[in-house]
Amino acid sequence: MALDKTRLISESLDSVIIAINALQSAGITLTQEIIESVVKKSVEPAIQKANQITEATVNQQLHAQDAAKNSWTNEDPRSTAVKAEVH
Repeated sequence: MALDKTRLISESLDSVIIAINALQSAGITLTQEIIESVVKKSVEPAIQKANQITEATVNQQLHAQDAAKNSWTNEDPRSTAVKAEVH
């Protein structure tokens, strides 16, 4: 779950770097407004999408994958069960 969130944010930061480099290559002077606009268009949607990833959505995805593969179902540990085993 955390890896998916990290991947989304990382990809959005990569797109900011690409956009900034493209603007600089085109000879456009970067202002605070331009930078904020690029960040707003790339990073903010990624943060919103990352915040939608919850334990419930991950469990739904795992269940769908299990069902698609005709695998055992409902064996994926819940974070509370894993935390109890660790402590």
